[in-house]
Amino acid sequence: MHIRIAKSYAKYTSNIMLIGEIGTGKEMFAHSIHRESQRRNHPLVTLNCANISSAALLAELQGYENGYGPFGNKGRKEGAFELAHGGTLFLDKVEAAPLEVQAVLLRILEDKEVRRMGGDHVIPVDVRIIASTNPAIFEEIEDENFLEELYYMLGVLTLEIPPLRERAGDSLLLCNEWFHHFFGADYRKYEDKILAIEQHMEGYNWKGNVRQLSNFVERVGVLLTNGVAVEDILSTLPRLKPKETEPKETDVTLERWSREAIIKALSVNQLNVSRTARLLKCSRSTLYKKMEEFNIRITNMK
Repeated sequence: MHIRIAKSYAKYTSNIMLIGEIGTGKEMFAHSIHRESQRRNHPLVTLNCANISSAALLAELQGYENGYGPFGNKGRKEGAFELAHGGTLFLDKVEAAPLEVQAVLLRILEDKEVRRMGGDHVIPVDVRIIASTNPAIFEEIEDENFLEELYYMLGVLTLEIPPLRERAGDSLLLCNEWFHHFFGADYRKYEDKILAIEQHMEGYNWKGNVRQLSNFVERVGVLLTNGVAVEDILSTLPRLKPKETEPKETDVTLERWSREAIIKALSVNQLNVSRTARLLKCSRSTLYKKMEEFNIRITNMK
């Protein structure tokens, strides 16, 4: 659902607020929305609002003229709004921006123009803002640590991204896609080992969300590339436990899978029905039945 909403948002130029826990893939969504938007041929500029002083953050947003940098920097600098002109500015962790910065940000968004620090003229800017925040922003607004008006200005469109533990099946789909990307043309060479490792991921609670999962894929990829055996790899991942043996063989009904998820699984497996069924942990017949239900037709079925 959230992927479908993100794709629909990409068609418009309204500002977007992405809300989710740390590591849920908010930056990944921002990049995807930009790539799908009419602004894709213009810059995507990212600015992290956390762990930076007000002066430095203002300088990054507005830019500055010679000698007016936050620490008396020589030379002039274009700000993030200028750099992102015609494109997208991604404000990561916007809830961490100091109130002083929030006020300046609000003014720029309202006026659609920016003035460099030490500058004597305004510069018109055409920028679409995608901001990310954690759910605590509502408490920050209530405590008057975040300007409510700015929230509404940034959150014309909002997208709440659920944690990975609440996105049934997404971890395997993402894993499979990233393994394909990591190994490239050599994926088939490691496919059986990858599937064996993926079997041990069932039911794992990815507390670090997408970030933890991507690290897991990279670590496994590096170990497999260097000839480390599956058993030895699993021993380095003690918290990934194999699924307990069930008293009888069962078949996943795929009731929790959407049409979009099945199409994505087929895509990452290059339309190979057998591998897709293994990824979704169901029989080929169940997968075919679900494909028929969703009117999914592919050529060259294997």
